[in-house]
Amino acid sequence: MSGIIQLSCANCKTPVVKELSQYKKSKSGNVFCGRSCSAVFNNKKPKRQRKTKCKTCQIPIRAGYTYCTKCFSNRLVPNRTLESVMESKNDANRYGKVRQNAQLVYRQSGMSAQCLLCGYSTHVEICHIKNISDFPTNTLVSEINNLSNLVALCRNHHWEFDHNCLSPEDLQKIHSQ
Repeated sequence: MSGIIQLSCANCKTPVVKELSQYKKSKSGNVFCGRSCSAVFNNKKPKRQRKTKCKTCQIPIRAGYTYCTKCFSNRLVPNRTLESVMESKNDANRYGKVRQNAQLVYRQSGMSAQCLLCGYSTHVEICHIKNISDFPTNTLVSEINNLSNLVALCRNHHWEFDHNCLSPEDLQKIHSQ
């Protein structure tokens, strides 16, 4: 005896003929007429949402996140002081996050992305008029990256500005911007 049984599909209720040995191997005990009915039936139940806790305030948050919305906004660069953002005291790139935020602030402002002095627009750098290192360490990054302290310059003019090689007229143009 081969042990053939007739059951109905758990999803669409159509008759399904199976061997008894195949039915016993099924984990859930449900029988389906095909893969599509199996997928539809098994995806009806909502998936379990894993929860974790915020690293700062310990309130429950969705899995995959480290901070709740409130704590995350407090950790954003503009809301922090220069001292808390600096990655290391002696590294040449210690102001990297400040510069990165300056580029974001300038791009979001909608200001012209071309060199203020020559009009070159293929590659511009966002330059701080007052050096980052001239600010006290308790200054907020949002103050350092204020639009009045940012200017777009091409690489050549940025280098000349940093090394005091610009003409007085060009310096006046940058400071009056």
